Amino acid sequence: MNALSVCLLALAITATPPSGPTPRSTQLPHKLRWEAEATLGLEYDSNATRLDSDNATGDPVHAGLMRGQGHLTLRYQPRPDLVLAGNYDLAGKVFFVEAARGQDTLIHRLTGALGLRLGKSLAARLSGLYHEGFQRSGGTSTTTTAGAGLFDFRLLDGRLLLAQALTRRLVGSFALGARRFTYKPDSDLSFGAVLGALSFDLHHNLGKGKTESELDVTLSYTLSGRRFNGEFEHLCLSHIPGCELTDPSEPGQVVTFPHPTSPRRDLVHRLSLEFTWVKGVLVSGGYEYGNSLSNSFGFGYQRHELRAKVVTPLYWKIYGTLQIRARLMFYETATLVLDNPGFEEENRSHALFQLEREVYKGLRLVLRYTLFVGDLTSPEAAGLRHLVFAGCSYRYRSR
Repeated sequence: MNALSVCLLALAITATPPSGPTPRSTQLPHKLRWEAEATLGLEYDSNATRLDSDNATGDPVHAGLMRGQGHLTLRYQPRPDLVLAGNYDLAGKVFFVEAARGQDTLIHRLTGALGLRLGKSLAARLSGLYHEGFQRSGGTSTTTTAGAGLFDFRLLDGRLLLAQALTRRLVGSFALGARRFTYKPDSDLSFGAVLGALSFDLHHNLGKGKTESELDVTLSYTLSGRRFNGEFEHLCLSHIPGCELTDPSEPGQVVTFPHPTSPRRDLVHRLSLEFTWVKGVLVSGGYEYGNSLSNSFGFGYQRHELRAKVVTPLYWKIYGTLQIRARLMFYETATLVLDNPGFEEENRSHALFQLEREVYKGLRLVLRYTLFVGDLTSPEAAGLRHLVFAGCSYRYRSR
């Protein structure tokens, strides 16, 4: 759950204040709160061009790179029932090996939200997101590696959400929104979408005193309808004149043909259950099921994803993080499905181990190892990718 959602839920859960003036000690200061964080370091990538199949041509490219990321969060609460918040992220990486320079990437993302309490236990949030990536191999590149153009897209998203505090611990919310996804290397994969989302968020304190811990559980469902720029694809059948059942150059491969003037349409369902437990250590996990129904042959899929994360203090003021994602994808045929990758992760199965230690007032040293795996439904050795990162991070919070 992001900071903007936390602000909104705090507004929704807070009941009508007691009658009479608010004590001076509890009045909210009309002050801008902000937090900034920057990370910079060197990384080794054992498969920079992301060969993802034993049948892929060429050898994996081993390369060093410089990776950096910046994050800025702003929050302003001029009244007890109103919250304004925004985030800006900037991330990039530059490879030192010419064979991997097609993977040089710059990404930036801007989000903003307005949260307003409408009644005793009802709140609303209006939010927007602008995300854009620039990749050296995107657009005009002839590179056909799995990583070509992976981040070269633009995403616009706007949503209106209503949240109702059902109890002091349980909040239900419903959202309507729209998004526009623009994939620069291939406009046929660009789409516009409308979506609806329903979620229930539970916050519960367990125990008291030294044994107290916090538990957050979220159950959510999202339904989105996508209309693509490209035409939808028919499966070739024997009764269609001039349409062969198989491709002569690739025996066994099915053949499709575009239906003129009719766009491809997908209906995407997502159901997820997540939890976070904090008591000295942080433990979080979740499961997500995704199902995409498409009018184009071969573009439908089902996805199962399990996530787990543990953050715990170790010796000598060192904190350790272990994160695992296991994803299983089942396609109608071998089809590339593009999702929205994040700055520090990619939409594939992986395991991550990180060590960090604060050395001076917000300045931390970071050492991280990540193992990326290809499709777990048919794992291949060529899909393995090792990343080793060493750098520093600095965080500042306003008082």
